[in-house]
Amino acid sequence: FTEASDAFYNGGGPGWMLPQLRALVDGLTTTPDLVLLGVDQMWFNDHYAGDPAAFGYADEPTDFANVFLVNRSFTQTILDGEAIDLAAMLERREPGAGGLALGFRAIRDGHGFRNDGSEQYGDFLIAGWLWPPAERQRHLDWLRAGAEMYAPNDTVSAEGLRDLAALLAALADRGSHVIGFLTPLMPTIHDQLMADARHSYLHAVPGAVAPLFAEHGFPFHDFTDAAVVGGVDEDFFDGWHGSERMAAYVYLALLAAHPDLLGGYSDAERLRAQTDSAADTFWVFSSPP
Repeated sequence: FTEASDAFYNGGGPGWMLPQLRALVDGLTTTPDLVLLGVDQMWFNDHYAGDPAAFGYADEPTDFANVFLVNRSFTQTILDGEAIDLAAMLERREPGAGGLALGFRAIRDGHGFRNDGSEQYGDFLIAGWLWPPAERQRHLDWLRAGAEMYAPNDTVSAEGLRDLAALLAALADRGSHVIGFLTPLMPTIHDQLMADARHSYLHAVPGAVAPLFAEHGFPFHDFTDAAVVGGVDEDFFDGWHGSERMAAYVYLALLAAHPDLLGGYSDAERLRAQTDSAADTFWVFSSPP
């Protein structure tokens, strides 16, 4: 944001939970003109601690803590006896697209963050450690068990709403315009959640969140059901992480709704053609290795 103030940047990595998003915004030395804010439904479930809490993240982790946390899985494999390909490490080549890779996992697995801040799931796409059908089934199993991000709740988190309201006020004070949207869930997950009385808080989230955006004149959209923008189960890595095609579907819907805000950045016809013609939902903007 600071060094290329005219560029687009994906802040989903450093802004995983609402307190981290607020820390990210407060730390900016430049002000984004336009913010596309994906709102996760689970931010409003007090019974879900969140992955960052599970992995030991603080609201404002140090750089050292972040480096340690993202590299510890690689370090663990070394301690377990995996051999290091020193020549490959020194070559620093990403095994997918073949560009420069910085970091152990990026070199070995092609897993990491691209220059625009978006995450490349090398675990799935290149290294083959994980298989999307199995991950989608894992999330369905968690849902039935009421585990992880599918912890039952019937009340929208008051703390989550306060944090979101404060974040939107901070962005408005800085002069940013925000387009908000509830992020899509895998359609089968969505349907089962909405039919399950244990998760009734989800029915109330859109109505509780929308007024917080309206207070500042910010538009807000509900894409909880991926099917509303054309998504299917196979467009997801798991229950709530979509593919490149899924992300493109969401953006195309926003572009159609707000041509005055987004039309100057995007060629809708070209983007739609590229998205629809992609042979693989996970590889819309590049080719599989």
